[in-house]
Amino acid sequence: MNSIDLGIDTTFVRSNTADGPRHHEVLIGVGTNDRGQSVKIGAVISASENPHKLIERTLHELGQAAATQITTFTDGDKMLRGFLKKAGMATFMAHVRQ
Repeated sequence: MNSIDLGIDTTFVRSNTADGPRHHEVLIGVGTNDRGQSVKIGAVISASENPHKLIERTLHELGQAAATQITTFTDGDKMLRGFLKKAGMATFMAHVRQ
């Protein structure tokens, strides 16, 4: 059985230009499999119609199979949990508090 570790988060990128301030929410992360391969994730959420597709593509590139054990690290944000569920990772989620 292979395994994948996936860490994802969202953040805001802010800029002040001559045209005025602009704010973009971005999805960032990295996935790593047990063979040492890693894939980075990065996209402006408002420009991506399906952010969960980025997660699906990353898991596919890392060799996800039916028996793959996937561990995901997030800050527990509701939107991130929704992306993970849409990407087919709704089997079990537990939030570990500090």
